[in-house]
This record gives sequence, C-alpha cells and structure tokens, in this order.
Amino acid sequence: MLAGYVGAGLANLVFGLGRSLSVWLPAEFLASLCFPLIWSSEAALWMRATPAKIQGRVFTVGFLVEDLVEIPIALLAGVLGDSVFEPAMQSSAALQAVFGPIVGTGMGSGMALLYAGSAIALVFVGLVSWRLPHLRNLEKSNT
Repeated sequence: MLAGYVGAGLANLVFGLGRSLSVWLPAEFLASLCFPLIWSSEAALWMRATPAKIQGRVFTVGFLVEDLVEIPIALLAGVLGDSVFEPAMQSSAALQAVFGPIVGTGMGSGMALLYAGSAIALVFVGLVSWRLPHLRNLEKSNT
C-alpha cells in the first residue's frame, strides 16, 4: 500500500510538472496502475482486522467517511486553485518567482503547482509511513 502511495505520488508529480499531452497521458496511466494496489491492500487490512459478521457495517462507515472527507477537500482545492494559486502564479507574487520556472506562469500554472504539491505530499506520506515500523509491518500485527 505504501509503495502504491509513493508510485502514485511520483507519477502525479510528473503529471503536475508536465506541459503537454505526451507527458500527461503516460504519467496518469502509471498513476492509475498504483490505485488498485492501494485500494486492495487497504481492503485486505480492514478485512483482516474486522470480524466477518460486522465487516459490512465497518466498510459502509469507512466509505461514508471517505466520501464526507473527499467532497469538502475537492471543493477546497477548487477554491484554492482559482482564488489563490492561479492569481499568484500570474502576478509578480513570490510564488511565481520561485515556482514559475518549474510549472510556468500562464493559465493553469496555479493548478499545476497545487497538483504537484499534492503529489509531493502523497510521496511524503508513503515514505514517512514506511519509516514507521508499526505502519510498515501492520499486516503482521494481530489486529
């Protein structure tokens, strides 16, 4: 699962830094290969840790919580992209000076910066989690 996070994050980073369809398509294809690894590993961990007679309820609540978290995050990303990152990357703000050479300064460069930053965070979560033995060896624990 942690390898899936790192792989998806690296592929999404390439996607965020790319400036053409010839970069975006293979990067997104590679990222999409990582998500079944993440989801199946997560499901296996939940199934192992949850008694069979309550798995339906646990999975339902888990999916509900995921949906309740994903919706506001997607809305927040849109607002941040449109109201913060896009204007900052198209003006003479400090963000443009630092990240302009990497993601550009035209239309969409703010969203590219937000996407690349999110990808770096995903890689960071995977690598830091790998360094924590209780997370790395979670499948070997009794619960």
